[in-house]
Amino acid sequence: VNNSVERLRGSYRRLPRTLPRPRGLGVGYLETLLRRWGYIAPSTVASFDRRVPAFWNIATRNDSSVDFINWWASWPVEQIRGHIVSDRTHFWRSQAKGYSADQGFVTFPEDLLFDLAPLIMHPDQVTREDALRFMEVSVDEFEEMKTTPYQHHRLKSEFKYLYSMFVSNLRIAQHLMDLGRREVGQPSDMFVLFRILDQASHQALEYSELVTNHLQSTPEEIERYSRVVTEAYRAADRAVGQLIESFGDGNVVVISDHGFKLLRPRSPRATYDHFGASTPAGIFIAAGPAFRTGAVDGLGIYDMMPLLLTLKGWPVAKDFARGVPERVFE
Repeated sequence: VNNSVERLRGSYRRLPRTLPRPRGLGVGYLETLLRRWGYIAPSTVASFDRRVPAFWNIATRNDSSVDFINWWASWPVEQIRGHIVSDRTHFWRSQAKGYSADQGFVTFPEDLLFDLAPLIMHPDQVTREDALRFMEVSVDEFEEMKTTPYQHHRLKSEFKYLYSMFVSNLRIAQHLMDLGRREVGQPSDMFVLFRILDQASHQALEYSELVTNHLQSTPEEIERYSRVVTEAYRAADRAVGQLIESFGDGNVVVISDHGFKLLRPRSPRATYDHFGASTPAGIFIAAGPAFRTGAVDGLGIYDMMPLLLTLKGWPVAKDFARGVPERVFE
């Protein structure tokens, strides 16, 4: 799933992947200048790019309260029954990558952002003690990590973003559960996207104790960063456990849209990633009174919306790419 499009600055219209360039009119040169001057910039996929309703739109039509945290294609936020905290609530990493920094409409209700502000961890607030849970770094090395400018998929520059966004989303999720109890007597159905596993794997899988091929990593790097991915899994596992405990009885679904594997293993350009013709499968884990016991194979991302609608007892449209995966239910 690609979360990037291009837009003219200040415009809500996405540009096509390839702009038409009539010959002799200087369109190609104009496009080059616009990019150089920053008038054409990458932007995250937005809510107005969607051509069909999101789950939160359907839930609102059914008068059901939902909370969405850090979900892609959720900005600008829409009016719903519940709360949306878009991925732009903590947008430092994307801005460091050069993404358009459009402001506003990052939470619904809008004033929710004021309540969340004390809960959001800024990258500058990450401490060496936080980092030591994942890696071995000296005081000087950690200070270098905090001040290193953004470098794509480089652990030294990315850890402060990885960790601060994870902590922020967990705090926000717990806050919204408490808010739901106060407002309607119970937490709303909650959807939260934790990206810590994806980001940690991009940045540190080559050093990890979980793999045998460490690519071009030095022994010192392996010793220092071998725990990063393992501890990211542990952190995500603890977070899911905390949310389940806080939520109480209910149905729980844990999904990822891909795994990781070694690409081009015999090439100098070998890397651990999830792109290419054979993207590694993700996972599906479910628990609760709605689900049967046992393994289920063959599910994909197109099964998830019909599954969730069925969990809620709502109609499933006939034009979905896949039907209801009845085999997962009790």
